[in-house]
Amino acid sequence: MAELILALDLPDRSAALRMLDRLPSLRWAKIGSILRTAEGPTLVREISARGVSVFLDLKWHDIPNTVRGAVSVARGLGVRMVTVHLLGGPAMLRAAADAAGDELSVVGVTVLTSHDESEYATRPAGRRFGCWTRRHGWRVLEWPPDWREWCRAPSRSTGSEPGSDPTP
Repeated sequence: MAELILALDLPDRSAALRMLDRLPSLRWAKIGSILRTAEGPTLVREISARGVSVFLDLKWHDIPNTVRGAVSVARGLGVRMVTVHLLGGPAMLRAAADAAGDELSVVGVTVLTSHDESEYATRPAGRRFGCWTRRHGWRVLEWPPDWREWCRAPSRSTGSEPGSDPTP
């Protein structure tokens, strides 16, 4: 059975808690940048204490040590899922995965939903970058990426471990 995640895209703690009160059997809630910035870790702890699994959607993209620290703090708060931006690179992805341990899922964001195909057409073509997933290992992709092709294609992995050089 599929589980739904309620996006608490609300302006403040009061509105978020009112929404949760209306859905007592809710199992998952997403907290994004606006609510997290407005209310901080206290709200994350409060929602977790209600027995609701927290998906912290902050799309971290920073130096590896900073992302490692952020993921560790999230794990300590009881968060069950976080997002990182895959363009952060192999060292950042490895740091996030290491800090997550077995208790926390790390989801890699590739493209923001606010972008459309015309924006990607204006990016410089031919630039290569690497992406690592547990399913595929390292893949080398050309800009602009064709994510549909990448998910279907046999692995073009240049290494199966995070941190291996994805460039040919």
